Amino acid sequence: MAEQLEQQARVLEEHVMEQDAASARDNLLADPATPSEGGGGTEMPSRVAMDLTGGAPPPTAGGAEPDQGQPRENRGDDGDAPPANLPADEEAARREWDAMHPDGPTWDEMMAQYREGAPDRPDFEWDDDFPFESKKGEETLGDRASWARWEAMLRGGQAARPGLDDALAFYAHYRSAEGTRMEFDYEEAYIEDESVRANVDAQIRQSQYAAQAMAAEGRDDFSFTGPSAGESYYPTTENWQKTIGGYQQWSSGDVTVDDQGNARMVVTVHAEDRYNFNANNQDIATSEPDDANGRFSELGWAQGFDPSGEVVRVVEWNVNSPDQVTVTTP
Repeated sequence: MAEQLEQQARVLEEHVMEQDAASARDNLLADPATPSEGGGGTEMPSRVAMDLTGGAPPPTAGGAEPDQGQPRENRGDDGDAPPANLPADEEAARREWDAMHPDGPTWDEMMAQYREGAPDRPDFEWDDDFPFESKKGEETLGDRASWARWEAMLRGGQAARPGLDDALAFYAHYRSAEGTRMEFDYEEAYIEDESVRANVDAQIRQSQYAAQAMAAEGRDDFSFTGPSAGESYYPTTENWQKTIGGYQQWSSGDVTVDDQGNARMVVTVHAEDRYNFNANNQDIATSEPDDANGRFSELGWAQGFDPSGEVVRVVEWNVNSPDQVTVTTP
């Protein structure tokens, strides 16, 4: 009986892969202007869409060149980040922050947690709705078919959706079940996604005002580290929705102030995340539920992991005019 079930599973897997591979080829040859199916997501949408092969890559936010599945230095644009767009002053920054974080922490609570010292990565607590190997050995024929189906869509997406290169690389790593940390190019996300850019700019401004407060106490050569908080804006581009989704930020930096009150801060904005799937949630682009991929983790076939990335900027201002700043890329 066991051998018969195993044979049936293999036949079913082969059938599913043949069907999905054919769909991937059809989508690759389809009109590139045809959007993929799927609508809005839930309040906390996940990051990996079911339809990895269909439709055209979404337009890139902010006018940057679309990602063609290459590192920034090998792309068609010059790879430069757009100018920072910081809140006009501390009061504007406070209002924006508090409006986007109605449940806290408030701007003042965040500012109070900046302190002098070397970078100190905060502790993070991530949700885990589908614990790894919690249902190991309980796979069914349906699980095998689902696994084969998603494998076919992953391969089809790698062939047909170069603009999802970051998302597909992360999903492939999830399916490897290695569970090891993985870096993402946060600078690329800053260039391509206007929401990511707004998150980083807000973090830079907050760090600058924290450094200004320390400088006002007489410090002229110091390092600082800050607290973490969820991002203010959810990514707008499909690639980064699926790669990082909702994530955490914190910052650290080094500051010098000369005799004329000219301050120079080299700040690193750190992005941290946990790549996994959430029960009863669905993809923002396709409405595909998270549960199928979460099931793979329970069976031990896939495993969540911790992604991270960094953006570094040089910020200069005079301590007597802290609202007037210059932000450059080192």
